[in-house]
Amino acid sequence: MVIANKTRELKNQKHIGQWTTTLETYIFPILGDRVISSITKVDIAKILEPIWTTKNETAKRLRGRIETIFDYAKAMEYFEGDNPAEWKGNLEPILGNLKQISRPHPSLPYDQVAEFVQHLHQKDGISPKALEFSILTACRSGEIFGATWQEIDIESKVWIIPKERMKAEKEHRVPLSELAIELLKSIQINTESQGYIFPAPRGGGMLSDMSLTALIKRMHEQKVKENGLGYIDPKQNRVVTTHGFRSTFRDWSADKTDYPREVCEHVLAHKLPDEVEAAYLRGAYLEKRKALMADRTDFCIT
Repeated sequence: MVIANKTRELKNQKHIGQWTTTLETYIFPILGDRVISSITKVDIAKILEPIWTTKNETAKRLRGRIETIFDYAKAMEYFEGDNPAEWKGNLEPILGNLKQISRPHPSLPYDQVAEFVQHLHQKDGISPKALEFSILTACRSGEIFGATWQEIDIESKVWIIPKERMKAEKEHRVPLSELAIELLKSIQINTESQGYIFPAPRGGGMLSDMSLTALIKRMHEQKVKENGLGYIDPKQNRVVTTHGFRSTFRDWSADKTDYPREVCEHVLAHKLPDEVEAAYLRGAYLEKRKALMADRTDFCIT
C-alpha cells in the first residue's frame, strides 16, 4: 500500500521502480517474513551497515523508505511505539554521519562540443537524437525522456514543459532552435503514435539514463582508439555525462557570450533567489533566450 501511495506522489516511473528495487534487494530477503511489530532498530541497522559507507546515497534513501513504511504501519495501528528507522537519536548513533564530498557531473570542454555533435550525427537510433536534443536545449535528461509531442509548439518553436515534470515545479518554456525543430521533425512520423518523443527502442516506454550513458561510453571508446583521448572531463579525468553538458553550456555562455547571467540561469531552469525577478524572466526574457539558444546551436555545429 505504501508503494501504491508513492506511485501517486512520485513524478516518474524511474523513481517508483527505485522504491520497489531497493526494498526487494535489501529488505525482503532478510525481513520479508518478519511481523512488522517485531522489527527493531538493530535489525534495520544490520541491513544498512554493509552499504552505509560503500553505497551511502542508496543506504540513506533506503532508510527513508523504511521510515515511511513504519509511519504507515503506525497510522494503520499495525505497529506501536517509536519508529525504528528514525534517524536522529535512533540510527544516527549506530551508523554515524559520513562527510559528503560533492563532485560535479563530468563535463566536456565547450571547445570540443562541435566535434562531439558531429560524431553523434554518425550514430543511428533514438538515443543519439535524445542526447543531441539535450545538448541543444540544455535540459535535464528526465525532462527529455518524459517529453511528449503535446508539449511541443512547432509553429512557435517552443517546448512547454508542465510544472509537474520540472524539478522546481514550475512550468518551463524552452526555445527551440531551427536545428532542434529539424531534429524533432526527422523523428515525428516514427514516434508520434508512441506518446513519448524519444521512446525506448524496446517496448516504447520511457528512455533511460543508461541508454545515453552507454552511448557516450561507446563514443568515448571509439574516440580513444582513434586518437587516444576520448571524451574526458580534464578536471576530473572522468568520462563525460549527459548532465555534464548542462555545465558545458553554462561555461560556454559565461565565457563566450554577453547574455546576462539571469538569462543563462533561466535556460537551465535554475531557481532564482528573487521570486519577482524569476516571474519577470519567465516572460520578458523569452526572446533573449531564443537568441541565446540559436547562438548555442551555431556553436555546436561549427
